Amino acid sequence: MMDSVKGFFSGFFCLLLVSVLSLLGVAITLNLTVLNPDFVVAELKQLGIYSMLTEQLESFLAGQGISGGSVEAALSGLEPELEEEIGNVVRSIYRSIDEGTTDTAIYLGGIKQIIQDYAARAASLSPELQNAPTGDMEAVVSRIYSEIGGIVPDTLLLSESSLGAGVVSQFGLINRITAYLRIAPRVLIIPAVVLVLLVCLVHWWQPKPITRAVGAAFITVGVGCVVVSFFGSLGDVLLGHLPVPPDAYSQFQSSLLRLFNDILRPMRMYGFGFVAVGICLVIVSVLWRAVPSEARTRPDRAGGWV
Repeated sequence: MMDSVKGFFSGFFCLLLVSVLSLLGVAITLNLTVLNPDFVVAELKQLGIYSMLTEQLESFLAGQGISGGSVEAALSGLEPELEEEIGNVVRSIYRSIDEGTTDTAIYLGGIKQIIQDYAARAASLSPELQNAPTGDMEAVVSRIYSEIGGIVPDTLLLSESSLGAGVVSQFGLINRITAYLRIAPRVLIIPAVVLVLLVCLVHWWQPKPITRAVGAAFITVGVGCVVVSFFGSLGDVLLGHLPVPPDAYSQFQSSLLRLFNDILRPMRMYGFGFVAVGICLVIVSVLWRAVPSEARTRPDRAGGWV
C-alpha cells in the first residue's frame, strides 16, 4: 500500500516537473529569439532585407536614368550602414515594448539620410551626370532627396490617433505578454527546484529511485523539446496555405524555413541538454547499489550501529 502511494505521488510530481521544465524551455527559447533584438537584426540580414533595400534603391535610380557599374560601386557600403541603423530602430522598438509605452515614435530619419546620401553619391558618379552642367546635377540630386523624403518619413508614430484605439489596445496586450515572458525563466526555476525536492522527499532521499524518477522526467522533457524543435518544417506547410502569390512565396521559402529553424534552435539545444543529463541520471540509478536494511543496522566492532 505504501509503495503504491509513493509511486502515485512520485509520478504526479514528475508529471508536474515535466510540464514546468517544458514551459521553461519555451520561455528561454522566446527570450533568446523573438524577444531578443540582436536576434531580430541578424535574422533580417539572413532574410536579405538589406540587400533587398539596396536593389530597390538601384531600381529607383534606374528610373531616374542613373544606372551602370558606377551605381553598384557607389552603393557598395550601403548594406552595413543600413544594418547598423535599422538595428538601432529595432532596439528602440524593443525598449518601448519593455517600458510599456503605448504611444511610440519610431525615428527613421537616420535610415532616410543614409539612403539619400548614397543615392546622391551614385548620381554624382554616374557617367550620365558627370559631364552635365552643375545646375542639372544639383537639380537631379535635389529631386532624388525630395522623392526619397516622400517615401521614407522622419518619424513613424504609433499612437491611438494614427492607428486607432483597437490596435493600441493590442499593443498593451503585447507589452504585458512580453513582460511575463521576460521574467518567466527566473520564476519557473523555483517550482522546478521545489518539485525535484518533493520527489526526493517522496523517496525518502534514497539516491537510486530519485535519480531514476528525475532522470526519466528529464529525458521526457528533452525528447519532447527536440521533437518540437524539428517541427520548423511545419511552418513551410502553414505558409504554403496562405493567400500569397506563389512566386513571392517561392522567393522567400528557404529564408522562412531558415527563420523557423533559427527560432527553434535554442529549444533543440535545451532538449539535447536534458536528454544527456537524464540519461546520466538513469545510468547512475542502474549502477547504484542500494544498501540492504541489514547492513544499515549491522553493529560495528566498537559496539555501535552503522
